[in-house]
Parts: sequence; structure tokens; C-alpha cells
Amino acid sequence: KKFVFIRKWAESAARFSLQDRFHQDITLDDIYFFLQKKLKLSNAETKALKEEEVRLELDYCFPRKFGISLYQMAVKARKRVAFISDMYLSKDVLAVLLEKNGLTGPHTIYVSGEYAKSKACGALFFEFIRHEKIKSPSCLLHVGDNPHADVDVPMNLGIHTFGVPSAKSKYVETSPMFTTPMSFYS
Repeated sequence: KKFVFIRKWAESAARFSLQDRFHQDITLDDIYFFLQKKLKLSNAETKALKEEEVRLELDYCFPRKFGISLYQMAVKARKRVAFISDMYLSKDVLAVLLEKNGLTGPHTIYVSGEYAKSKACGALFFEFIRHEKIKSPSCLLHVGDNPHADVDVPMNLGIHTFGVPSAKSKYVETSPMFTTPMSFYS
């Protein structure tokens, strides 16, 4: 429990210390830099913990059937596919995760941490459009589960969007704990 708390603190510290208008997102290395300082870890200990986090992400991240279906339809229709993610994990880790889950067709990956640009600010979309030489944002369709970063922001940039419920919201909708009206007060 203590490690989880300190790991969350390290991510918050990295975001607070490093984010500005030129550096909008962080990497796993940024997080573990703060974690190493806080826990006074050696480089070897830090590397081992970081590798374990990546291993756990790869072991416990599973695709959503709806997303797989959309991906397969796009590939079958010979559409260019790109995964654009606000994420601290690297492009290489996401590539392994996608491959592990059967998403092996042609695609590109843009990760906010590696570009220091986020979807939530719109800058990662601009980077994608520039790098992929997209002539008009209106020829794009962005699918995602974050109402702000995946729907509002790209829509304001002229990108067509398709919002899907997040896995968390699907859980909340179907869990008896969350479907029973409750009030909390002190």
C-alpha cells in the first residue's frame, strides 16, 4: 500500500514539476526519477521497479471487444489507423501491448509522454496531423473514451469524433455498489 501511495505521489510530482505549455505530459522515466529520489533507490532498484510496472501493465491490460471490432473494420476497409494516447508509457510498450492483444495490422502510435504534447491540450493531434501530412482534419475520425480529450478537443479542431463509454463508466453502470443511490456527508 505504501508503494502505491508513493508511486502516485511520484507521478503527481513529475506532472507538477515538469508540465508547462511546452512540456504537456510526462514519461515513465520522469515518474521514476521522482520515485528514486523519494525512496533513495539505486539505479538498479529503480530499473527493476520500472520493469515490474511495465510487466504488470502488459499482463493486466486487456482490449475491449468493441475496440477490437472497430480496429478490424478499419484495417479491412484499408483505412490508416493511428493510436493516439495521453500516456506515460512508451510507444514501444504500447506496441507490445497492442501486438499481445492481436492488433497487428498496420498502424502508427503517438504517445503524449514521448512528444511532451497532450491530446487534452490539442497539441498531440496537431503533431499527428503535421507528421502524417494530413491535408485536412475533417478527413479524420477519432475514437476514444475521454469526453474532453477524445471528443471535445478533436471536434474543436475539425476532427470527426466518436465517443465510447470508458471501461470505468461501464463498470460503474453495472456494479450494484454504484447503481444504488447513495449520499455521503459528514
